[in-house]
Amino acid sequence: MLINCDKFFIQELQKEGYDLDYKKVIEIYRKSRESNGYQKRQSQKRKMYGDSE
Repeated sequence: MLINCDKFFIQELQKEGYDLDYKKVIEIYRKSRESNGYQKRQSQKRKMYGDSE
């Protein structure tokens, strides 16, 4: 799923009580891409499609 993380999305998060700004959301996103689960899934996708790094 892709999310368009624009100022309106951040405003809605803040209205719902989340103490987040754009910079923090990007930091969380980048950290999620370093997780073992994500890396494993990406590796499986590369194998499935025959891509190599």
